[in-house]
Amino acid sequence: RSPDPTLGWASRSGEVSYNVVYRGTEGGVIFLSRGSVNAAPPTHTEPVTVRGHAGLLEMTASWPKIQIAWHESRLYYSIQSNVLDRESILRIAASLKEQP
Repeated sequence: RSPDPTLGWASRSGEVSYNVVYRGTEGGVIFLSRGSVNAAPPTHTEPVTVRGHAGLLEMTASWPKIQIAWHESRLYYSIQSNVLDRESILRIAASLKEQP
């Protein structure tokens, strides 16, 4: 894991998205986002529940290797990674805490 995550934002079609990126020293990436994201077409999809909300876990043959996405309080959230497994990405999503 990198010592300092990077924080980014973008504005597309009037929607502002925010992201935090953790980069590992050997190329691993974990990308947490609020707002739209880009992903390759899924090779596997699975419905999941994240913090009491319906979500979708997807795996791809490209970027990201795995992704979980859900809507909460009318906002779109996702976690993408090229190194996490199913259990790890679900654990990270479940551990997120709403901040005032």
